[in-house]
Amino acid sequence: MFKYTRYLKRPKVILTLLLVGLTLWIRLRLLGYGEMWWDQSITLNRSLEWVHGGPLPLSSMQSSFGVYNPPLVQYLYALPLFFKEDINGVVFLIAVVNLLGILAAGLATARVFNWRVAWWAMLLFAANPWAVYYGRLIWMQSFVPGFSAMLFACVLLYFADDPKPRYLVLAALCLSAVIQTHLTSVALLLALVAIAGVCFRRIKLKPLIVGTGLFVLTFVPFLIFQWQTNFADWQTLQDGLQRPAGTNLAGVLLVLDLLHSKGIYGVLGESADLWQSLDLRWLRVDDIITLVLAGGGSVHSSLWPTGEKNRIARLPPERSSFCFGYVCPFWPLSTTPST
Repeated sequence: MFKYTRYLKRPKVILTLLLVGLTLWIRLRLLGYGEMWWDQSITLNRSLEWVHGGPLPLSSMQSSFGVYNPPLVQYLYALPLFFKEDINGVVFLIAVVNLLGILAAGLATARVFNWRVAWWAMLLFAANPWAVYYGRLIWMQSFVPGFSAMLFACVLLYFADDPKPRYLVLAALCLSAVIQTHLTSVALLLALVAIAGVCFRRIKLKPLIVGTGLFVLTFVPFLIFQWQTNFADWQTLQDGLQRPAGTNLAGVLLVLDLLHSKGIYGVLGESADLWQSLDLRWLRVDDIITLVLAGGGSVHSSLWPTGEKNRIARLPPERSSFCFGYVCPFWPLSTTPST
């Protein structure tokens, strides 16, 4: 008992528990404050119809691009609705998936880099206002940050730590989940192919075949839907790709607004009232995040001379460059809201 008590008194354990508590509180408090409009009503009604004995959903709702989405989100929504027809259960499931993504990515980062890198990466993900907002919103894209973080964890562990077969198989399943919850996530395939090309010697054929097979199997219901509709989505996709493309600078403008705004509320638009509902009576949420960042920075600065050595220093050069090259673009991708 004394051994565990002494372990819990370690600064990194205390800071990690503090981060977990902040993450839980900011995502699970007042679950009833959630937006509900056309998208939510369509997807929830389809899942409820299946729960009440209707046919298995083979697709989800139609996207703004004109193509139908895969049905994975309908199955995910049906899990809590099967036990209790309460919308808060669906919100809770979305929050839990995103929490598991933060935990998985943090553990993988700690294993490859060190605990400090993992703690700060988890904090940036946990406290990101858009990651929190979409991590509580009933929307197909809300699962993307969690599943993409799990994908990050599996790929990082496989290529930069230990190429265990289960990491590659789980990565294939996570990739399938990311793509099925938002089709634009198929762009991740380009990054994964590039990584596989650089580190092809670490790829084992058997788990690659198993993972690929499971990846394809998860799309069987959607492929059946496409067959029944004579692959109409393919024609819609071709027509859409022939239209001129535009550049969306909303993400850049949001960052510029955050640089000179007072807190996060000024850039959240209509959702500002929902975010403010999370405030304590005497302390704002973004003030809490600021205090945690400042306190964490102070503690880390004081511990740096005696802290653990950076594990990256012991990695071969090619693995070190892979780690830095992969981590830098992936975390922003995981925390950027889908459109």
